[in-house]
Amino acid sequence: SNALAAIHLEEVSFVMYYAPWDAESQYVRGEFEKAASILKDRV
Repeated sequence: SNALAAIHLEEVSFVMYYAPWDAESQYVRGEFEKAASILKDRV
């Protein structure tokens, strides 16, 4: 897929696996979105 091809072009990639029923996934989603916002121009 295009997403997998894009991952291979970068030195570092973050991939989030999300399960909406899981409390830890819900928490990590917020942290992941913060990191994505901060790194959006570098990643």
